Amino acid sequence: MFSAIPTEPQGGNHTAAFAKAASSKAAHSATMAITKGLALTGYRILTDTAFFDKVMNIHSKIEVTPLEPYLCLLPLLYPGQGIF
Repeated sequence: MFSAIPTEPQGGNHTAAFAKAASSKAAHSATMAITKGLALTGYRILTDTAFFDKVMNIHSKIEVTPLEPYLCLLPLLYPGQGIF
């Protein structure tokens, strides 16, 4: 899962602009939303056997790169969205 905090142009990671943006309320809200989503996904995997089986089935069929380990979950989390 990827996320971003709002920053100014050219305010990418490891810049003073990014450090300033990271302390904003908007950044905190974005980070909390992602954190809650990850926590709820983990909870569902641990408590819903059918969902766990679907995740493992999909994961076993794809080649996963170190930067994209959870993309296989998106169709399960957002079924019928037509964006994957």
